[in-house]
Amino acid sequence: MCTHFCAHFWEQLSADRANAARRTLVAGGMREDKMGRVVGFADTVPFDKDNPDSAVNRRISIIVLNKKADEEIHDEKPAAPAPPPAGAMVPPLPGVSSKPGVTDLPAR
Repeated sequence: MCTHFCAHFWEQLSADRANAARRTLVAGGMREDKMGRVVGFADTVPFDKDNPDSAVNRRISIIVLNKKADEEIHDEKPAAPAPPPAGAMVPPLPGVSSKPGVTDLPAR
């Protein structure tokens, strides 16, 4: 069974692997301010859950955003609300009747 030291070792190794990839990208010309974050997941997100020592679990993930996605993530305006699921009851707008051709607006 893995001790606290052992768990810390794997977490540190994973973080070191992620930071090595970051340094390589920067050395290759990528601007540091273009990286959102660098994270080592250690054993928390294995591809092969049944075999945690599998080489496939020793990996890094690099997510590349295009300009539009980057702007959407960093845009300070609140996101538009998601549409209601199909078949959901949507409350009527004020002044709109559920009967076709009828409004509930007060008379002037």
